[in-house]
Amino acid sequence: MIIQRFPFSISFHSGSNAKTVDLRAGKHFRFDLDALNTFCLEDLPSRLVDLLRIASSIYVVDRLVKRRPKQGMKKPSRTVGVKVGVLDAGFWNNSELRDAIHDAVDLLSGDFWDVEFVDDKSQFSRTGRFLPDPNEGHSPLVCLHSGGLDSSAGLAARMIENPGRPVLPVTVWHQPRQRHLVREQLKLLGTRFNVRVDSLIVKVAIMWSSKLDRTREERTQRCRSFLFASLGAVAAIMHGQQVVEMFESGIGAINLPLMAGMVGAKTTKSAHPKFLRLMSRLASLVADDDVEFCLPFHNKTKGELVRSLRENGLEQLAIQSASCVHYPQRHCKPKQCGVCPACIFRRQAMASAGINEPEDVYEHDFLGSPQEANRIPAKRLQFLKAFLMQVAWLKDVDTGKQLPPSFARHLISTEILGREQSQEDVIELLARYRDEWMAIASERREKGYSWARLLAMHEPKMEGVAHASA
Repeated sequence: MIIQRFPFSISFHSGSNAKTVDLRAGKHFRFDLDALNTFCLEDLPSRLVDLLRIASSIYVVDRLVKRRPKQGMKKPSRTVGVKVGVLDAGFWNNSELRDAIHDAVDLLSGDFWDVEFVDDKSQFSRTGRFLPDPNEGHSPLVCLHSGGLDSSAGLAARMIENPGRPVLPVTVWHQPRQRHLVREQLKLLGTRFNVRVDSLIVKVAIMWSSKLDRTREERTQRCRSFLFASLGAVAAIMHGQQVVEMFESGIGAINLPLMAGMVGAKTTKSAHPKFLRLMSRLASLVADDDVEFCLPFHNKTKGELVRSLRENGLEQLAIQSASCVHYPQRHCKPKQCGVCPACIFRRQAMASAGINEPEDVYEHDFLGSPQEANRIPAKRLQFLKAFLMQVAWLKDVDTGKQLPPSFARHLISTEILGREQSQEDVIELLARYRDEWMAIASERREKGYSWARLLAMHEPKMEGVAHASA
């Protein structure tokens, strides 16, 4: 058992006939609230403690409730009930707050969540208060930092744009190597730009036991983004800031479906503009003041964002970042698979940015030598083919023209565009992204890469891939 200074209880069930499971923070799972108290130099106010209790509880339950795939590509939605012990149930049972939580979590996971709040009967009080800016008049840049390529490139770019500005990067540590990776990245950036970096890295963990069977763990973990964003909101509120930045490219935020059926839990919405608007609404209600989550690089491709690292001599930072959805792989092979959507997206961006990666980074490297790329088994190329088909469908996208109907429907139906962003901005972004891919494919085609010939076709017909645009 891990000691947690302020433990609390939750219970959950899934489905109408499911048994209720009772859990205790500190015994069955841990979210390190004490790290925040230490970081902020005093205990958090009750409502911020409650926000993190709620967010960590939803994250834990999301991992413990297994989806039950049926026939077809789409994983079914779950119905999940959660009851959380909070310090101020009256505050959280306000219908506006409940709706804000449900809207954000339902969007992320594609499920139906019913979150209830009950009074925690523990005999202790919270004396914490919202702090004024403790950075001696210098407003810190509060941002979410995952250790991924976009996080590193975006933070470097913002440091260049804001010389001398203190940085407060927030990380939820949930993987064995993640904390070390993030600390090394932040140390490098702080030294390189001579900037004060006060990182907040908080661990979340499930204590697996006979009661909590890891073999039944749900791998999608879509609600981790809700916990991540909630922690960012708390850090901003405690330091008197009204903006939390998230460093994701515009292409990543739009996240066009690669294949038919990649909806709901099959696709991540961690940087989805609608999710960030919903989190802004929730954080503002909690703070009783305006708090906004923003994407400062919504108008850039991943390649354009990463190029800033090369231009500032930070290629090694890019190379050391991790993107693979299977990271960290639990074997002695290279840490990144090279053929999952995240690896392909990363590899394309690195090539577009002109950053050469070492030969041992990927298990399968479609941009390695022609011989190596052509030896990749066909079954491993499914996602690469889907990317190429998506690029082919973008062949006629250009300034002044309309998006293909399927892409336009995606933008409208998922509420990606806010009032401040026109469709024209997205058209220009997608056209530049397409041109990056076309340039890479053209160069590789001349060198004998088999996959690159697929983009020479006049029609986007690729065997074995059912594309979302079809």
